[in-house]
Amino acid sequence: MVYLPLLIQVVILVAPRLALGECDDACQASRASEDDNVLLQSNVLLQSKLDVEENGDGSESVTLGSVGKPCNNEEGEPILSEAACWAAMDRVGQDHYTWDLADDDYYGGSETAADFPKGCYYQPNQEATYFNKHPKGKYDKKKGSQPFCAKNFDVTNAELLFVGDSDIDYWRNTGVDFPGSFNIGIGGSTCQLWQKKVDWVAKEFQPKTVVLVCGENDFYGSNVEKTFANFQKVVGRFLEDGTRVLYMGTKPEPDSKNMHKRHNAYDALIRAYAGELKNDATGAPPLVMVDVMSSFLELGNPLSLYADDKLHMSEEGYANWVAWAQEALKDQGCWLWQNGRCASGSASSPLMGDGNDCPSGSSKITTEAACKTAAVSVHSVSAHEQPCKESCGNPGWKVADYTAWAAKKCGTTECAGCAPCRATAAHFHGAETTADWPSGCYYCDGVEGCTDGTWFNDHATGNGNGLAQPVCVRN
Repeated sequence: MVYLPLLIQVVILVAPRLALGECDDACQASRASEDDNVLLQSNVLLQSKLDVEENGDGSESVTLGSVGKPCNNEEGEPILSEAACWAAMDRVGQDHYTWDLADDDYYGGSETAADFPKGCYYQPNQEATYFNKHPKGKYDKKKGSQPFCAKNFDVTNAELLFVGDSDIDYWRNTGVDFPGSFNIGIGGSTCQLWQKKVDWVAKEFQPKTVVLVCGENDFYGSNVEKTFANFQKVVGRFLEDGTRVLYMGTKPEPDSKNMHKRHNAYDALIRAYAGELKNDATGAPPLVMVDVMSSFLELGNPLSLYADDKLHMSEEGYANWVAWAQEALKDQGCWLWQNGRCASGSASSPLMGDGNDCPSGSSKITTEAACKTAAVSVHSVSAHEQPCKESCGNPGWKVADYTAWAAKKCGTTECAGCAPCRATAAHFHGAETTADWPSGCYYCDGVEGCTDGTWFNDHATGNGNGLAQPVCVRN
């Protein structure tokens, strides 16, 4: 630890240069002039523990090579694509942070430098990765540079690409939890930034599916409508190539409560947009949304979901994201998810009957367990909860309806507190056996003699009762 204070000083001194798209002569000189002991210290910290092999069979590997030496046969080939360089950073545990968003830079930068390694390399004294376009480059041990070396690391035609802000950047082990995927998240980035980068990303990676997170950072300098417009441009560019997009929604972060009203409004627009795209699609929904806000609130939004800063997520928070994303990605019909369950747009979504009968093409739910599961989605499709729709946004709204919603003079609790109208644990009340209510699973809202929520009636026939609605599933 003798060298740590000096290392910190070095990083502070050179950090402003990381925002440059090109590393100039002064920048290169600073990289080469640091104390050799600092380079040794950094090198020790980045030894073999950074080696990563994915998929369990050694088919792919990415590692940092030896200081001042080209990649050897055991390490693999140098990475000579800037897109692959970007993706390789995640493979060795590096973040894609952004020092200066105005510069739209995501790492140390690209350069054409004869005195540094060709292709993708790591500069320990700056804690930065660079991509060198020089046709030959140079390996110099005194400079401390380490080349990125890889085997079978092809980022084109990516099965799955993670794109977005720090929630993506800090999402560790995506390559393991989602085999064949690549992570190019940029901490601190915005939808506005990704709108500028999306064309390059689409061309270089040609992804089949994208997991996207952006918007929360925009609200510190932009409004909901402009952020949503940039979101549409990002999604629209991916859709042009037939790429499906899975959007992970905003979070009810404990340390950004003043932003929750904007988060809810933004997510309401995206829900409406996803629904419209689904209605126009002939196959799988082009845009799928995981409603993280309501999902975390349904879990009680405990601090254990978050890191110490109460903004970013903890391992527990990400464990939920992994499960929810995996479930959404393997489904081909649902476009809106809540806490691992489909909230609309899928054959698994319930239909509401009338009296004691189900709509044509559907049948009653006949077990208490299935009724309890259906209660989650029932709460989303019910047509009787106008206050919830006005405050939280109805997934069935068209984008044009948002203007009217935004103009409403809602109270703070009504607009920002979407948990009461989307948290569903208390809406299943249990089982009964009575001839006076619909048989099987049924739903009450404002029905005389029935507590609002979902019930399961084990009676063989049952009867219709007022506005109580049977909960049905498609045949």
